[in-house]
Amino acid sequence: MKVEVVSKVDVAIEAEKEAIQRALEAIGIQFMGDAADYCPVDTGRLRASITYATQEVKGTYGSPFKSGDSSISGTVPEATVIVGTNVEYAPYVEYGTSKSKEQSFLRRALQENMDTYAAIFESELSRDVDL
Repeated sequence: MKVEVVSKVDVAIEAEKEAIQRALEAIGIQFMGDAADYCPVDTGRLRASITYATQEVKGTYGSPFKSGDSSISGTVPEATVIVGTNVEYAPYVEYGTSKSKEQSFLRRALQENMDTYAAIFESELSRDVDL
């Protein structure tokens, strides 16, 4: 009798990475829509500019959100989704100023829909994988 042991660990790890990436993409799309729903509209420029980017591995980000000479930049951990806008006045809308009240659209989208984002993540990770 011959016994052969076959490891599927690499396949399982790759399947998990793919599930996480699918979840990040789905969360990014959902979050982007939620933020747009909460975004105040004057000309529509701010709402139309809301976008997302995903990052699988450690690295730097910035390119999806460049605005002139400035950009959001820094180091991101593994498995990240970033939702934002490159419109220069977005922080003033989000946080308000001494002359205008805050009209949070990004923070509100996160706070009010966290359960939805968690459910998306859980759903993708619980999908059956053929090993």
